[in-house]
Amino acid sequence: MTGHPSADIDHPLSVPEVTTILRDKNELLTGLTEERITAFIEIFTRNAALRSASAVGRFHGDLLYFRAAHDTPVNGSAEETWRSLVSGRIETHDIACTHNAMTQPAPLAHIGQVLASHLDAIRDSPGNGHQSVR
Repeated sequence: MTGHPSADIDHPLSVPEVTTILRDKNELLTGLTEERITAFIEIFTRNAALRSASAVGRFHGDLLYFRAAHDTPVNGSAEETWRSLVSGRIETHDIACTHNAMTQPAPLAHIGQVLASHLDAIRDSPGNGHQSVR
């Protein structure tokens, strides 16, 4: 996340050290106080514990997957990553941005257009009884 290679760290980091790394390596995080970073670390730690203790179910339906096209996939393709969790089709849509930019106006506009198109197709499908107002 910060561009700081973990291989360069040979000891547990203190909050001031984490704060320095975050401020030096990620311009989006420069305004975070040590109090906020401490809260972030605590939340991250709790979420990691919850995740390891949880049982993930299987979603029975189709998945629209929005992939940040300017990032290198970490764990293979969306199909490979999600297949064990989704019983239906996996339809991937590349968004021309990095993961960190997915919530910027242009990527969100693209995502919104794809979602609107899919919702219209569902609404207009035979037997649904509804017609699109577009």
